[in-house]
Amino acid sequence: MTHRNAEVILGWSLDGAPAPIGLPGLTTTIGPHGYLDLLGQWLGLTATVTPEAVRIGACLRTLCASPDGFWRAALEADPWAVARRVLAMRDALRLGGWAGEAEGAPPRIAELGRLDLPRDGIADRLQDVIEELRTRPDVRLPALTVLEPAEFWPGLWQTLFDVLRAHGVPVQDLALPSATGKGDLASWQRFVRGDGNAIAFQGDGSLTLLTGRNE
Repeated sequence: MTHRNAEVILGWSLDGAPAPIGLPGLTTTIGPHGYLDLLGQWLGLTATVTPEAVRIGACLRTLCASPDGFWRAALEADPWAVARRVLAMRDALRLGGWAGEAEGAPPRIAELGRLDLPRDGIADRLQDVIEELRTRPDVRLPALTVLEPAEFWPGLWQTLFDVLRAHGVPVQDLALPSATGKGDLASWQRFVRGDGNAIAFQGDGSLTLLTGRNE
């Protein structure tokens, strides 16, 4: 059972990131993997996280055993990279809401649907949580604040947000503080929010652009 007055702040890149100082009590910041871990504990799910290298290795064995496929030529050149890429494609499609159907799908997706790829990625854990929540209408969960706008998250995550709302869990976007004044920072914020037009930078020091030579 969780505390109704608790709050979880969920961000796409917050897995492993330290929580900022000054958060209210019973508030935690967390990423997708961490949030699924919490939901799994609260719901009594015992699924373990499979290391990505193990999943890629299983995918590689499946691809090598398949007589053909769009990956075949590249597989001979760099088997591990191709297996990682194919698995990432499958996981991204699952997060987008694809349930693995091959019939009626475009050729490459149909080929993925016919493969027996590992079903222990984040999309599969997310689907398990959604299905369990649908059978537990009385479960109590803390409020959820999403760092990025909820509509920007993959389709399966949006399904989870809808299921949480159906359980009475407040799910809201993080209200960011507004920059005030007429400087570069305030001007840029108004522009990206659609509240104003872009204007020439003044170079007042309120906004800094960092660039790098590589990733």
